[in-house]
Amino acid sequence: GRWGEQDKRGMLNFITPEMIVKAAGLVTRGKAYALGEELHGDVARVVRPARFGVQVIQELDGYDRVAATTGKFDPKRFQGAASFTIMHNHTGSHLDTFAHIYRENSLFNNMPPPKPAGTEHGDAASVVSMVGRGVLLDVARYKGSDPLPVDYWITLEDLQNTAKAQKVEIRKGDILLVRTGWRKTWDEPDSAGRLDAAHTKWHQSQPGVGPDSLKFFNDMEIVALGTDTAAAEWGFPVNPKYQRKAFG
Repeated sequence: GRWGEQDKRGMLNFITPEMIVKAAGLVTRGKAYALGEELHGDVARVVRPARFGVQVIQELDGYDRVAATTGKFDPKRFQGAASFTIMHNHTGSHLDTFAHIYRENSLFNNMPPPKPAGTEHGDAASVVSMVGRGVLLDVARYKGSDPLPVDYWITLEDLQNTAKAQKVEIRKGDILLVRTGWRKTWDEPDSAGRLDAAHTKWHQSQPGVGPDSLKFFNDMEIVALGTDTAAAEWGFPVNPKYQRKAFG
């Protein structure tokens, strides 16, 4: 690889300390925006038997020690709470690392693939940090469709025109965040207006960034791409057309 045989960070290497300083200088109001999903039992995810919502099991809940056996509290003794949290790593907000998708049994930079005992290469720990200039492209607003239509291919032209409409410049080393509006479909009721526990609308073919943007991302050294869908790329749930168009 261009950063040596031991590199595990890929495009993140393009972010320099000088770029971080410039990005920090863009802050004017100091307002924080929550980009992650709230973790609970019905958090947004691709619903499969193994991908259940977040499960929290209490180890201590404040009633242990005295109260659990007598029903009374001892004011002279402390109480405490602790718990286990169990979740699939593709539940809610998550980062797709090099260990997620690979070909010919080899990860980025010829790293070995994950093993049943755990991922040793290309996991989230390899990222170390991700700090830089973020650009939010609200494609749904630009296209006047919130959310974007089912199976909508977000073209490079869509991204560039959205940036132009927002009067923002996409620069080298940016972190791009693309809003499709699709997240809201998770909570929508079924056709009869009832609670849809299967989240049918969410599981339709989702809008995504098309492979025609790949060369632009590479030329602009875009270090990361985030979206409000289950997968960033067009063709999810898996569509074989994406692989053909992207890889020839």
